[in-house]
Amino acid sequence: MSVCIGAARLIGAAACSGVAVLGSVANGAAAPAGTLMGILPPGYSSTNCKEVTPSSGILEQVDCGPNTDSSGPLSASFYLLSSKDGLAMAFQALNSGMTMASSCPGGQASPGPWHYNSSPDQTAGQVACGTSNSGGTTVSFVVWTDNAKLTAGLIGGTDMGSLYQWWKTKSG
Repeated sequence: MSVCIGAARLIGAAACSGVAVLGSVANGAAAPAGTLMGILPPGYSSTNCKEVTPSSGILEQVDCGPNTDSSGPLSASFYLLSSKDGLAMAFQALNSGMTMASSCPGGQASPGPWHYNSSPDQTAGQVACGTSNSGGTTVSFVVWTDNAKLTAGLIGGTDMGSLYQWWKTKSG
């Protein structure tokens, strides 16, 4: 099982445990299929990603293999939620399975707010950096949310510096 898929299960478990419930769509309808696939970062498409049955409380989930960019992540999972409360819950759940770094490369607080370069005074979401040990191998992760898109992402790789730089350039 990939670490990203394991993180998705954490979100579902947290949502079902009674600790909190991820938001529901206001009109009770599910998000249109394919919404998330249409807004993935560069280097992801139907050739290296697949829609999967989302955990409870998540509208859509896409799991991906290696990014087509040679400096891109080795794995990724993306989630579409229906509310900012659900987004906050997903962010906490995704971070629960890793050892959190006190900062991401470049001194970015981890966890902490991030912003688009075009709007430096407006928080776009949360970002965190961390690691996990999987079978004796240390895997680096960047987790983030995007408030405007109601999405969360989790990317994994072997080098935190290059992983964070890819995220900052392509996704953030």
